[in-house]
Amino acid sequence: MLNITDWTIIGIALAAATIALLFLRPQTQSRDLMRLRDLRLQAEQEQRQSTEWISTLKQAAEQADTLNAQAKRYAQSIELFQAQCQANCEQSKELLEQLRAQVSSLAHLSQIPVTNERLAQAPANQSAQEAADEMIYGAKS
Repeated sequence: MLNITDWTIIGIALAAATIALLFLRPQTQSRDLMRLRDLRLQAEQEQRQSTEWISTLKQAAEQADTLNAQAKRYAQSIELFQAQCQANCEQSKELLEQLRAQVSSLAHLSQIPVTNERLAQAPANQSAQEAADEMIYGAKS
């Protein structure tokens, strides 16, 4: 049997073998550590840039949504203005037709001889329309 001294020698031998294995294992070189550190720093920098890009894209998307909403409002106001212009155009056409009808009904009046003394006394180069305007609106401007 083994006594306590034998066990102590075996323990010390095992401890020395373990320590020897720890010292003999391959050590990581400082170049590899520097590469790992550089890669980690580069990854952190790329992550920061990606975060900035995402933030910028998010802001641009929000601005695009705002501009899109403004463009829709402008388009609606343009459509409303166009509808109003179209209505005004239709009214103008109706008034023009009414005026044409009234002028054509008054055309036979130009055939009637002038009985108004003021119109009869108008100078020869003055048209009947100018003389009538002068009578209605007063003196010529």
